[in-house]
Amino acid sequence: MKRDHIITTIRSDIDYQEKLILSMEKELVTLPEGSIHHKRIRNVSRFYHYDSWDGTRSTGSPKYLGRDNQALKAGLLRKKFIIESLSLLRSNLSAERYFLKKYQPFAPEHVANNLWLNFSITELPIITGWGGTKSQSEWAVEPYDQSRLYPQQLIYCSPNGVRVRSKSESIIAGLLEANNISYKYEAPLHTDDQTYYPDFTVWSAKDEQVLYWEHFGMVDDPEYESAMWKKLASYKAHGIVQWDNLLTTYETNANPFNAQKIQRLIKAFLLID
Repeated sequence: MKRDHIITTIRSDIDYQEKLILSMEKELVTLPEGSIHHKRIRNVSRFYHYDSWDGTRSTGSPKYLGRDNQALKAGLLRKKFIIESLSLLRSNLSAERYFLKKYQPFAPEHVANNLWLNFSITELPIITGWGGTKSQSEWAVEPYDQSRLYPQQLIYCSPNGVRVRSKSESIIAGLLEANNISYKYEAPLHTDDQTYYPDFTVWSAKDEQVLYWEHFGMVDDPEYESAMWKKLASYKAHGIVQWDNLLTTYETNANPFNAQKIQRLIKAFLLID
């Protein structure tokens, strides 16, 4: 999820907050002069209007805002809200701009290439263990041992001829292929104590990493649902977490398979914006 997504999100948030600031600044000049203050007297809330405001503090004599001053009170409360909001938004912008100025995505090859070595980094496995060294094309052509469980159930085909177990999986595979996303069907995922075979192991161009994708197509079945939750809990225990490195899709009678939703998920998690 990762490096490019973080930067894109921050830049998007900067744009959003800049627009908010412009909008609030325009509204601020239309609001009543002065400021509002609150006091609690005999356990009753009372609001007072100071008719002068020098930008940092209230000046002048306070005027009680009674029932006949509701419009003025609402305008002054709105003004106070905007002033506090602008302070927070400007602070956020400063922090985010500073982050973008200083942040350097971790790239093992870049660090290694800047070491004082007189030989290529390929001569010594100094960057093993931190990822980022394998390209999509390299990953896509790596051989793998596909699950051999119930081969007679592989009766559906993707447009590129990959055999899968359900019509829904064939559509998912077809959408991955149409978007030029490398994937492996039922490739092994080895943990310390178990081997899983996720429906799809996919390459995310957005994050430049491998993600796993499980499609649960019979959630209305109680036994199937129980097994699904156990599987997800086991995944989580091994660091495979939904919407981080695990994508999940579901089908029920009330919510049947929807190819448009699958395409939106692919765009959100796997494609470069």
